[in-house]
Amino acid sequence: MNKRLFTVLALLMLCLFGNPLPGSAAAGGRDVVLSVPAETVLAAVQKALPLRIPTQSGNVSGDLILESLDRLSINGNVIAVHGVLSGKNMALNAHVAGNPLHVQLGEVQLPVSCDLVTRFDRQTGRLFVSPRFSGQGNAQDGDLAGLMAGLSGREYPLDLGALKTLDLDVGGRTIHLAMRPTNIVGRDNALVFFLQPQVRR
Repeated sequence: MNKRLFTVLALLMLCLFGNPLPGSAAAGGRDVVLSVPAETVLAAVQKALPLRIPTQSGNVSGDLILESLDRLSINGNVIAVHGVLSGKNMALNAHVAGNPLHVQLGEVQLPVSCDLVTRFDRQTGRLFVSPRFSGQGNAQDGDLAGLMAGLSGREYPLDLGALKTLDLDVGGRTIHLAMRPTNIVGRDNALVFFLQPQVRR
């Protein structure tokens, strides 16, 4: 979402929630509801590609990169995606019959279909995704299946920093608009963000 659109939305929020309060305070106690269609989410992710995916775990190591993304749909708390992953210096760590096993995969590139199960933590205001892989095409090789298994079932936090702050220049003054996510859900093939606005001087 571009800066101009965010600015328009922020100005609309200021009109809805009244004058800036001294110090820092919730603006009116109501949430701003922002619905982002799946097509917009897909376009935004495509612009950010290639995207490095964290692999810090006991099972998988190396540099995993999302090279391309061609499909994305949202159904409830599940985001279904299809794209191409590549990896460099990939390795699997496992235990077989109680003995440690280290398998070097080197460089890999494969098409992937993946369901990202989302969970919003209201206490921390963080969104987590847990990948579930399916239908890997040429990735039927046991090593690559192990790689997908090593990434599946773990929760990865998403950075919501872009939603949390916005600085506006209004009449020669800078207004700091803080946005606190209170919920994020999937609805009608869109991500719906519930944001609590706060205005700080």
